[in-house]
Amino acid sequence: MDAVLHLASRPGGGAPTHRVDVLGTRRLALAAGHAGVAHLLYVSIVGVDRVPIPYYRQKLAAEQVVAAGPVPWTVLRATQFPVFLDRLLRAASRLGPVLGDPAVLAQPVDQHEVAARLAELLATGPLTGVQEYGGPQVLRFDDAVRAWRVARGSRRPLLPVRLPGRLGRELRAGGLTTSAVPTGRRTWADHLADTYGRPDRR
Repeated sequence: MDAVLHLASRPGGGAPTHRVDVLGTRRLALAAGHAGVAHLLYVSIVGVDRVPIPYYRQKLAAEQVVAAGPVPWTVLRATQFPVFLDRLLRAASRLGPVLGDPAVLAQPVDQHEVAARLAELLATGPLTGVQEYGGPQVLRFDDAVRAWRVARGSRRPLLPVRLPGRLGRELRAGGLTTSAVPTGRRTWADHLADTYGRPDRR
């Protein structure tokens, strides 16, 4: 086998995530080394080195395992998928209003474009480094909510809730975004149109 694309993960945190994301990655890297694999490509998340989320700490530790392992490697950090942001907004509006920090910044990237980028990196070969890949737009949370409401025909208001501490500061400062190029092309509006239809056509 020439290359291994490592997509396995257990979001959350704590011991279960550590077993899968860190210890599992170490076992995979060692097995790949013994098998003579020429490229280990690991998928991570933009912000794992900046945003203090327990799951992100485990992803960063897994990156370090890959970098220290016996196989030539590449890490691709992607920004959030629009389907994740969509799911987050659904959860944030369970009680009626959409709860969230209006100034948090996000940069949704289409998952199919991430898949295409991974295919390109597999063809390129190991870079022995970290690449980042994000969507074409950086959005404030309140702008993302506004477009989401229009797409869904919803009148639920945004109830501003400022995230405290370092987590809030990092998210408002763009900890989940990247200036790396190239970027994806499909926007948050494209995702909403595909998912809910265009408002002017309903």
